[in-house]
This record gives sequence, C-alpha cells and structure tokens, in this order.
Amino acid sequence: MIKYNKIFYITNLLILITLFSCTNKENTKILFTLNGINHYAEDFFLYYDQESFFNKNFNEKSEIVNNYILNKLIIDEAERLNLHIKNNIIGIDYFMDNLLVDAVIEEKVWKPLLNQRNLEILYSKLSKEIGVKHIVMPFKGCHRNNTERSKEETLLLINDIRKKINENEISFSEAAKNYSNDPSSINGGNLGYFRWGKLFEPIQSVAFKINLREISEPILSRFGYHLVYVYGVRNIALPDFENYIDDMESFLRKLESPEFYNAFNKFEQTMDENHEIWINEQFLDRIYKELSLENDKKLYMKSILNYQDLGTIAKVDDQLLTIQWLKDELKKNNPVVNSKIKKTKDLIINIQDIIYRYITRLESIHLENKQLVEIKNKAFIQYAITLRNKLINLKINTINNVTIQSFEDSLRLANSIIINETFLKNNN
Repeated sequence: MIKYNKIFYITNLLILITLFSCTNKENTKILFTLNGINHYAEDFFLYYDQESFFNKNFNEKSEIVNNYILNKLIIDEAERLNLHIKNNIIGIDYFMDNLLVDAVIEEKVWKPLLNQRNLEILYSKLSKEIGVKHIVMPFKGCHRNNTERSKEETLLLINDIRKKINENEISFSEAAKNYSNDPSSINGGNLGYFRWGKLFEPIQSVAFKINLREISEPILSRFGYHLVYVYGVRNIALPDFENYIDDMESFLRKLESPEFYNAFNKFEQTMDENHEIWINEQFLDRIYKELSLENDKKLYMKSILNYQDLGTIAKVDDQLLTIQWLKDELKKNNPVVNSKIKKTKDLIINIQDIIYRYITRLESIHLENKQLVEIKNKAFIQYAITLRNKLINLKINTINNVTIQSFEDSLRLANSIIINETFLKNNN
C-alpha cells in the first residue's frame, strides 16, 4: 500500500504533492499541474470511468492518476522526438480501432456464444469421445489431388457405395480399403477415437450428430466427398458443470473451435444483410498487376501504401472507399497489413476483411459510454507502453543498464508534478 503525507513514495521515487488552496469551484477541477501547466479532470475522465474512479480510496486514486501522468510524460517525450511518426504509430487510433473491433465482436459474437444453453450443449459434447471411420473420394479440382473424375461422378459413386454398405453387400472397412483416398484406408478407414474439437470440419459436426453405427450422408469438403461411420462411444468423466464453465469458455475462445467459426460467420452474414457492399474487382486486379511488376512479384498488403494512383476500391452503402481510405486503414495496426498477396483474389479477400472490420467499428457507436471509455484507456496505455519501449531502445544506444524502472524514474525526476490532493479526496 502506498503511504501518503505531504511527501509519499511511488516505486521508490519521491513525488511532491502540493496542497491546492481550492477556494473556488474551478480550482477543484484541476487534477494536477505538470511543469506549471494545469491539467483538468475532464480530460482525465476521457480515459477513465468517473464513477469507478470515485468509488476507489485515496491511495488507489493516487496510483491511477500517477500512472496516467507517467503515460502522458512518455507520450509527450516520444512525440517530441517524432518516434510515433518514425515508427508509423500515429496516435492512440493505431490501437483504438482494433480494440473497438474486439469490443463489438465480444458483444455480437462471444456473449451469445457463451450463454448457458451453448455451454450445456458443449458440456454434453465434451463428456464423450467417438470412434470414427471414414471414406474420402476426391474429384477434379480438390485439394492436393490429381484425379480427373468430376464432382458429379464422385457424388454418384459415393452414394452407390453407401447404399451397398447399408444393404450389407460390403462392410464399411472393406469399402474404405477399396475406394478411400486416404492413408487410413489400409486400416479400413479407422481414424480412432476423438473428443469434440479434435476432428476437422465439417466431418466433426456430422460425426457427433449421427447415431452409433450410423453412416452419414455424403459430406463435401475441400478434399472431396466423405462418408463417416461412428463405431464406438466412450464416456469421459468431467468436473461438475459449474466447476467446468471456465474451461469451456476457454475452449470456445480458441479461434479454431467450430462454435466460434459458426458464430462469426453468422455475424459476417448479418453485415452482408444489413449493408450493401460492392468491391471494385477490376480496379483491384489492375493494382495487383502494377504492384507485382514493381515489387518483382513479392507483394504484401503494406505494398499498397506506396501505390500512387487514385480511385475507388469499394463502396459500403452510400460511402465510397478510396485508395487513401485503404492506406489509412492499413496504418491502423490492421491484422492483414503483412499478408502476402499471390493473386488478385488474395487482395480482394483482404480488402473484404478490412471492410468487415470497418463496418464492425461503425457498430461500436452502440456500445455503452463506460465501455468506450475503458477502450480508450486501454488504447492510451498501449500507445504509451509501445512508445516507452521505443524510448528505452533509444536510450540503450547511449546509456548502459537502462531498465524500465530507471527510465520511468528519470522521466518523473525531470518534470515538476503537483497533484491536487483535495480532488483525490472528493467522492463525486
């Protein structure tokens, strides 16, 4: 716990708190003075929820304000040295946009996904493992296959095989050995036992839905058509439901979980239904070809930052999205900025992803004000931490043994900080 008198310690550093006279209402709104300049509470509360702040005790409020001041000092020093521009980290918007997207996805995808009913369904799935055999028959154009058989021919063939198995003309294992194009065919198509989450989709969902000793209808995947047969079910002892909720939520939050994919796909479908999205594929094809020539075919999304032409790449409802809009989006720490582009289709898919993120951010206007303040605070802190690391790296080039603590202490000592103790004692 930090102890306060007129002089108190924070991380072994003496910081003087000068008591303000606070004889008028305006003075009580001053939160602190930094190098002779007043800083007001209303600016601080853009980054911190006011109600939460006043519900804390004096020491807790002091620590929050001191951390805010430290982050502000870091940002001011880094921006004075133009480190944000040199490293393409242009303000807190660099972090804010991704945090807004995360917050909307939390509301629109994760909260519905993590409801009681879905957790109960998952609990039931995780409480067993199934033994699975399968047959896969590829057709022309399938992933990693050179067959000349058409998709239509393959579907007729696999339906015929299914019929023969059901009429006991041939066993599933024999059919797998004779027809399946998979290493498991030598074992009669036996894949072994699996818990939920260990099989690839769409095989997994079907396998866990059909009954014991039932053969599925043909299932289409990028590898071809599949038949799935469940030959065994084994129960798994799990903790009580209430004691297993955290584990199930952690499971669902893994991006590879089919539940997440299904929920997120529904979210994207909603965006398609609620917005008119048009992508200028012809223009994007031209951009790809021109940039490929300039970059000797080593093309990444960030290469677009150097593209000089103007034009409209897409339209969302009535808003035209230009090349400049795309460049601005790529500068905002966008996840696809380092994606490699091998063909025009890759560029189109990445543009579509950026548009979805853009629309998702627009949905953030429906978030509660408290959520928006928390997001801005996270972005402010991330911005400060990123710039702090850049500043420390700069110091290391001239000073040995620079640590985070020594850097922060030196920054505090180099500035005059006077905190309004009376404001911190207020509860409203």
